[in-house]
Amino acid sequence: MGDHPVNHVMVPLFLLEVVVTGCLAVIFYYLKYLDNFKEKRYPLPCADVQWISYPYYNDTDRHPLYLNDSGLYSASFFIPVVTIVIVEIIHWFFYDGEKKAITTNCPNWTFHYFTRRLIRITGTLLFGMLLTMVLTFTLKYVFVVPRPHFLQACQPNSSAISAICGGDIYTERLSTAATFTPSSVTCLAGAHAVDAALRSFPSEHAALPVFCGVFLACYLHQMVSFRRLVTVRPALVTLALLGGLLPGIGSLHLFRCRWSDLLAGYLLGAAVAFYLTEITLRRFAAAERSQPPATLLSLSQPLSSGVARSGIGDDPEERLFQSAALESGGPLGIPRARQPARVFEAANKTFFP
Repeated sequence: MGDHPVNHVMVPLFLLEVVVTGCLAVIFYYLKYLDNFKEKRYPLPCADVQWISYPYYNDTDRHPLYLNDSGLYSASFFIPVVTIVIVEIIHWFFYDGEKKAITTNCPNWTFHYFTRRLIRITGTLLFGMLLTMVLTFTLKYVFVVPRPHFLQACQPNSSAISAICGGDIYTERLSTAATFTPSSVTCLAGAHAVDAALRSFPSEHAALPVFCGVFLACYLHQMVSFRRLVTVRPALVTLALLGGLLPGIGSLHLFRCRWSDLLAGYLLGAAVAFYLTEITLRRFAAAERSQPPATLLSLSQPLSSGVARSGIGDDPEERLFQSAALESGGPLGIPRARQPARVFEAANKTFFP
């Protein structure tokens, strides 16, 4: 075992998390690609036909902000993972604190600091992506809201719908209280196309990218800080958030969702990201830290009473990651002050070097 601490539950807990993540992946595949829940279709009011008659663009139509499903899933996973790997490598080289390794007694495996952090953070990212998609598609099947381009996507049988609604759906504004149910009679497109056109709320292209964007923004905010380039961290956080917002806007421009669908997806993705970063990864960071965290110098204390310390709180729960920004003296870190803060007065001004 060597001198490394022994953790008896690490492997069982890791296997449990793998099983839970795998179950989420199966549920997501079940909801997304199988037809077991796709027979539930509510009647649509004829008076609302004008609101579901927008132009239809399929996945082959190019739009600068729109990503198809494969592009959405690939970009949402690989962009954050590559960013996290790069930052963790830099953190590993410049972090001057204790890089603690943990050994499991059965089997006799040793998990080093870098490996443990990378598995935890990327695993939480993948778990959050699957959880966001499961929640999104569950809500889609509960509400069954047609997309703005529903009629064009379902290839409507104009004569059948006109007979039900009592008028031409393209030339008259129908005010009748009649309803029609999407079926093989009213829609000539296949069942898969009709079902996809009935899943507008909440927006999948809003929920997943925003989850990844907020997750990455929280990670970068805690891990990246330059001593003199104070705008680097806000710039990276802003880029991560904008990257999460743009796919949803592209979906809105192609009439695949409404503003309400977009907003619901944004809120759902952001809520899951905040929960995982503030609860899961923060507790992991607290367990990783071997020394008590540094605190900000209280303004009520005299400067000569102790050593000025840099940090964000005495509570070990107050830090999301064991950050290079607070622990190291490398290019990503703000070096921890080890001497009492000195005050210089000149021209009635006070400077803290």
